[in-house]
Amino acid sequence: MAKIIDQQYIIAIGASAGGLEAISAFFDYTPLDSVSYILIQHLSADFKSQMVQILAQHSKLQVVEAIENVNIKANTVYLIPSTKFMAVKKGRLILSEKKNSLVRI
Repeated sequence: MAKIIDQQYIIAIGASAGGLEAISAFFDYTPLDSVSYILIQHLSADFKSQMVQILAQHSKLQVVEAIENVNIKANTVYLIPSTKFMAVKKGRLILSEKKNSLVRI
C-alpha cells in the first residue's frame, strides 16, 4: 500500500518597492487553494511597512509579517520584515538581520 505524503506548495514572489500595484492585482485573484506565499519586497528599513494592512484588503488569504522559525501554513502570505533577510528551511521561515550580514560584490 502506498503511503500518501502531505505536500506543501510555496510560491515565492519578489518585487521592487514600486511593485505594490502588481502585487495587489495578483492577490485580488488568488484563491484559497492550500498554497503558501512568501513575498520578498524591497522595503526601506527606515520606515514601518504598511504592506500587511494594504495587501490584506486585496486577498482572501491570511496576510502576516514573517516571524522567526514559524511553520509555513497554507493559505497564508508571509511578508518579509524590512530589516531582515528571509530563508526557508524544512518548512519554516528563518530570519536574519541585514545589518549583521556581509554583502560582497
